[in-house]
Amino acid sequence: MTELPLRKYKQVDEDLWISNYVAKARIKTEYKVKSLLHYEISPYQEISVVDTKGFGRMLVLDGIPQKFIR
Repeated sequence: MTELPLRKYKQVDEDLWISNYVAKARIKTEYKVKSLLHYEISPYQEISVVDTKGFGRMLVLDGIPQKFIR
């Protein structure tokens, strides 16, 4: 899907996925990425904005979903 060094994403066939695991609750959520809207690596963190299939646009910092808007 993309040639960028997306460290926190996984690619399954042609699809790009991001996952989040909350250890205390033992819950893992996965989000299917429709498109990568923005990606950069700052001196402090990996920043990306993605458009997901079920949740709309999502801000992801260091591979951890932060906020989404539909």
